[in-house]
Amino acid sequence: MTRKEPGNDIQGIGPPPSHLSDELIAIWKELAASIVTTAVAPSDRASFELMTRLVDRMRRGDLAAAETAQLRGLLDAFGLSPSGRQRLRWAAHEPRIN
Repeated sequence: MTRKEPGNDIQGIGPPPSHLSDELIAIWKELAASIVTTAVAPSDRASFELMTRLVDRMRRGDLAAAETAQLRGLLDAFGLSPSGRQRLRWAAHEPRIN
């Protein structure tokens, strides 16, 4: 896993899906610009879209308790929380076992 500094391009996750609203596209781009690792791939797009939608609902004040927990898990998985970033940095520096 290679570390990627925030603010770089969104190549790993790709561009936002065309079916998203303008508001969701803006959130997708905001989150994608903050990703700390290149470990994301096109196969992560569904989870990333779910995270985008949950962030939108959170900002509108329309997030249920279970959804808050789900959002926290997704933010952590994508390295968008302090503990998630640290975990991904540790994983990037672990020696590979062949």
